[in-house]
Amino acid sequence: MRGRLLAAVVAAALVSAVWLPASGAARREISTNWSGYDVSGATFTAISGNWVQPAATCPVGGSTVEARSSFWIGLGGKGLQRDTKIEQIGAESDCDGEGHTFYFAWYELWPAGNHPLETFPVRPGDRMTARIAVSGGSVSFVLQDVTSGGLFRKTIAMRMPDVSSAEWIAEAPARVTGGSHQIFPLADFGSVHFTGASATAGARIGAIADSHWHHQAIDFMSAEGYDPVSSFLESSSAAHGFPSALSRHGSSFWITWKQGDAPRKKKASPGAI
Repeated sequence: MRGRLLAAVVAAALVSAVWLPASGAARREISTNWSGYDVSGATFTAISGNWVQPAATCPVGGSTVEARSSFWIGLGGKGLQRDTKIEQIGAESDCDGEGHTFYFAWYELWPAGNHPLETFPVRPGDRMTARIAVSGGSVSFVLQDVTSGGLFRKTIAMRMPDVSSAEWIAEAPARVTGGSHQIFPLADFGSVHFTGASATAGARIGAIADSHWHHQAIDFMSAEGYDPVSSFLESSSAAHGFPSALSRHGSSFWITWKQGDAPRKKKASPGAI
């Protein structure tokens, strides 16, 4: 089972958000598969964050539909224009379509495919800490499982990494086949708590809410009249993700899984993929 699912993910790179401008809320954005926070308005050379890996709750008796949830930090990708790149690392809590749970870590240099870390076991309840740093054309990843003691480090050459934004995200991943994107249903992860969220710009290291850059919450939901990437988003049984307000120090927040009718916004034109 493990090998089959890993192979599927290798062939199905994670897809980042399709953005819709939020109306009436200057500090909130809408995405069709991201939920969390982003910061922009500076040149970011590093990002850090911690979370406790959530347990996926899969349908009793199994299901014919795979559901996935991915938790990560990343640099770049705001707006997801055609030339956008994203440097990201994280871990998933998934359901395989037969009612079985599956957990694994990965890193990715979008638009290239993701790389599952087969020798880095992840279990629900594990305390994860991650960091990405960019220096010129080098991207350095660090992922540590504080609970098990697992540690992954890797530095990769990348032509012109995107350092225009930084993100802390829970995502419904997508499969890329033949140039099209199929977003998976968001697996029921209950809630996830991001802590220790910081970004670096120049000599400044600050929390999400640092006044030296702009921060926005990201709501994962569909928009009225918008033809989404995947039809499950329009269903009344669709799952969505919503971030809480930031903590007093601006460095932590919760994202909560929600099933059922999500708030809808007026039709808007999505950013190009």
